[in-house]
Amino acid sequence: MPPRAPSENQLRPAEAASWGHRLVPVAVVKIRSWRPYRNPAGTMLGFVSAQLPWGMIINDMKLMIGPKGRRWLAMPSQKQLDRDG
Repeated sequence: MPPRAPSENQLRPAEAASWGHRLVPVAVVKIRSWRPYRNPAGTMLGFVSAQLPWGMIINDMKLMIGPKGRRWLAMPSQKQLDRDG
């Protein structure tokens, strides 16, 4: 009979013994700016610019509100035009 591979539960104590217990850091996103804006449909609340934990800045995300009142962020987008418009 061939040896069975260890289960994940058996591997975790070995990992902790080798690497020590690792704590998962909490990611902190910093809000850099907020501009309120309401569209006629009432689905947009405003624009948000945020800095991610590793330093990347995302400007002009749209803070949207869905039909059940849940809020979400839409990534920035800009209409692409060719030379003829």
